Amino acid sequence: MEIPCAVVAKDDDGNPLVSLRGDLDFRNARYLLDAVTLAARMPGETIIVDLRAVTFMDSSGISALVRAARSLGGEGRAIRLARASRHLIQLLNTAGFTRFFRFDTQEDWGPPPRVTRGSLERHWQHTAFTIPARLALISHVRGKIAEIIESVPGGEEHLDAIRLAVGEAASNAVRHGCGGNEELKVGVQCSTDGDTVIVEITDPGSGFDPTEVPTPLAGELREGGMGIHFMRLTMDHVSYHFDDRGTTVRLRKRLRGCDAAARANDAASPAAAA
Repeated sequence: MEIPCAVVAKDDDGNPLVSLRGDLDFRNARYLLDAVTLAARMPGETIIVDLRAVTFMDSSGISALVRAARSLGGEGRAIRLARASRHLIQLLNTAGFTRFFRFDTQEDWGPPPRVTRGSLERHWQHTAFTIPARLALISHVRGKIAEIIESVPGGEEHLDAIRLAVGEAASNAVRHGCGGNEELKVGVQCSTDGDTVIVEITDPGSGFDPTEVPTPLAGELREGGMGIHFMRLTMDHVSYHFDDRGTTVRLRKRLRGCDAAARANDAASPAAAA
């Protein structure tokens, strides 16, 4: 049976199979739960969730996946994630959620990305743009930043983490900073020197106190604040600045190994000073 973003069927061994596709974000994460609920009506101890066609998953999608697995666990059943990305597995592990799932073997994930020595030259890039505060344009922000990351040698290794954090920050800016007012604007800047990428997202909102957003315990799933939590888990540094322009979230990620020389170069780079 097909529902938005998912197809529910059986695999060759007769196990319930949920094949997810496209972007699973705050707009459609509920369909993931619907699909697993439908699959749970079929016989079989394990429900396979195939992620190979998923192009993006934000904190809402991840939370829906965890909720589904926890619910099935109470019934003595389990979810096996097929073709989960290294990024997702690492994030689930860091957040303490891996105990709720079964996984493909590591051999099924394919070889890790590599950076050749000949590609270690610096790649200076900067972009800045604004968007109307429309939910449909959040994917545009992710896509524009992804274009820069993909052009940097070694950037693809961190692409999923950066797309997640950028998507969460842009979503917060549109939904909370602009309060759903499509007449308002969200500003985006991205700078990289090939070693480090820095993304700043600004909205006209009055802001909030980041210290009042609690950090969930390992394996804890909160109703609010999971987006900020995943941003902190995936990026090297997340900071906030509040001024007359509104609220700016600054995301920083190292794309390469951080030895002493790299740290010195990073400190002197335009990206670090942005």
